[in-house]
Amino acid sequence: MRRRPGKPLDTETVMSRFETTARVDFMTEMNVRFLAWMNRSGFPFYSAYLMWDNLIVYWQKNHQKAKTANKFFRLEKQPFDKYLSGKRNLIFTQIKEIGAALWGAPFVYGF
Repeated sequence: MRRRPGKPLDTETVMSRFETTARVDFMTEMNVRFLAWMNRSGFPFYSAYLMWDNLIVYWQKNHQKAKTANKFFRLEKQPFDKYLSGKRNLIFTQIKEIGAALWGAPFVYGF
């Protein structure tokens, strides 16, 4: 069966492939699928990429050693708050990145 790039994978396929496919290959495919899916929904690639990238950085930082998709893709309040607050400093607050992570999370999880 040929997969369409902009079509989300079903949960069962994600769970299985997360454990059997090289992580970098799997995450690259998911990124492309998400960008195409969002673009078909009317979002520019750059906006969709900001959403995806900010959550990927969070997941990799907090769940790098997770063996299952459920554990890797979870969003936990305290670590996520800490991740977001780390994007602030006295001189420059990364408003764009904070907004992308907060506003984009429902889109990424909806995908």
